[in-house]
Amino acid sequence: MAKIGIFYGSSFGNTEHIAREIQHLLGIDNADLINVRNASEKDFNHYEYLVFGCSTEEEGQIQKDWETKLPIIRSLDFTNKKVALFSLGDQKHHPDTFVDGMGILYQILSETEADIIGNWYPHGYIFNKSKAFINGSFVGLALDEEFQPAVTKTRLQKWTDYLKSQFKLHHN
Repeated sequence: MAKIGIFYGSSFGNTEHIAREIQHLLGIDNADLINVRNASEKDFNHYEYLVFGCSTEEEGQIQKDWETKLPIIRSLDFTNKKVALFSLGDQKHHPDTFVDGMGILYQILSETEADIIGNWYPHGYIFNKSKAFINGSFVGLALDEEFQPAVTKTRLQKWTDYLKSQFKLHHN
């Protein structure tokens, strides 16, 4: 089994698509893809390195499959585990709650022993506020497939290159 677990929650398939892209960029042999809807405590505990992907629903709520797993996340021991976050959002229609789902997940993880990595700077984004924007950067990779799909590939490449160095993977 791979040493990276990519957990995603996807209501409409967009987050799953990005999770698959991340898996390819990190290397199929290095990363397993897990729909968080089907994830157990054992699944989360298995991996040394974790990538969590979620979207923001309605007016700033975390994706529903993640919502059901939050009690498990709160109970896990993340000591010596690196966790990276990514999220999809809509800056144009939801500028006050852009990628808030990632911010909610970050807040819960920050109460654990997780080493949260992969923050992302706001260059090129237009939003008013976000629960995922802390101390001048996003707490993970923020993507907007509705209004900025042209920059997604470049952002994914840069972010996963950074993760490779943190996860001790060789660059391809």
